[in-house]
Amino acid sequence: MRPLLFRDLFYKMFSRFIFFVERNTRKETSSFLGAAALRASANYQQTVLPDGARFKLRNDYTLTQPNKSVRRVQRCIIHADVNPILSGLGCQMMLLAVCWVYAKHTNRTLLIDWRGNMFFQRDPACNLFPLLFQHNDDLAGVPCISDQFGETLRVPQPLLGPAGRFVQESGISHRLPVGGLPLRVMRRIISGGIDVPQRTLLPSLVALWTVKNEVYALNRAEIRIFFQALRLQPEIWSRIKQFRDRNFTTSPIIGVHVRHGNGEELMRDDFKPRVIVNLEGFVEDVEGRILNYVRQRCVAPWTLFLATDSDIVIEAFSKRFKNIVYQKCWHPQPGKGIAPDSSYRHPSGPLGAAIEALVDFYLLSFCDVAIITRPTSFDTALPSLMHKVESEVYVSNEPHLP
Repeated sequence: MRPLLFRDLFYKMFSRFIFFVERNTRKETSSFLGAAALRASANYQQTVLPDGARFKLRNDYTLTQPNKSVRRVQRCIIHADVNPILSGLGCQMMLLAVCWVYAKHTNRTLLIDWRGNMFFQRDPACNLFPLLFQHNDDLAGVPCISDQFGETLRVPQPLLGPAGRFVQESGISHRLPVGGLPLRVMRRIISGGIDVPQRTLLPSLVALWTVKNEVYALNRAEIRIFFQALRLQPEIWSRIKQFRDRNFTTSPIIGVHVRHGNGEELMRDDFKPRVIVNLEGFVEDVEGRILNYVRQRCVAPWTLFLATDSDIVIEAFSKRFKNIVYQKCWHPQPGKGIAPDSSYRHPSGPLGAAIEALVDFYLLSFCDVAIITRPTSFDTALPSLMHKVESEVYVSNEPHLP
């Protein structure tokens, strides 16, 4: 443990004093005193290591001086899956926008570090983002770095990262060697867009997730610009366009995303709400919502686009709907879920599984109507922000209870 320096003691006492004043005078986070308290806490809990020292929070990082960092970046925020459980593509896309907003408002570079992703578990050095999206040094006005960094990413210090220990699915535990910001403080920094002296911010997924609603509500127009600025790799865009031109020939196109889980609940308790216990009742409920919309709008003909991770769901919907289209994708066998290396069983390898998920993601944005069915980031992030159809309707009733 490092010795307690006078500077550390000062920052600690000042932070507590400001917190006491702020609490008793009911000041807002964005007030001068509130920002001062957050900066004092950040200074006290920053991570400073000998030049070139490495640490791991799912992915490997090296702390160094700015002139030795990746592309000599001076100040940055890193979007990475710092989280005990692996995050899906929808969650990553949604929270990347939160980091982009913070980078824009604080004049930082956005480092997109999608190493350690759920698709390439056998290749921890593989950054998924540049395999899906074209590289752009400027992402809607924000400097951006999203290369294949290799096994370690060199970032400038001091660093402001999360406190506490992260136990990954494999059982391996990681934490910062020294320092670490409590969740409540990191949340206030991100949600308030408050700049701090530290050169590198590495927020946990939990911190980003808990502020996403506030950030999206306050910056909706900007976030829409961000999503529109993302450019898919040409072969992925070509696949989307071909499917759309071939199948989205009638109007309206009613999009339905159904995340069945396909066995995920066997691995993770937080995925249990996605399990459809009564599949027949669930499909009947969705059918009723679709037909109710069609009757109210007096539309005909119409086409149902189904995006799902389960062949069982496709079979159930195909029995009730004749005018249905969907991607012919590879899915794990029923009950296998998303085991850490399940994507390697895809005929085209793990990138093929990631591309199929992304294609569904974008095809939903070309639908005229979005029917929300399950609690996933695909449903919450996509329909209201990534629409390619300006008149798209967002239909969200009470969630179906199995």
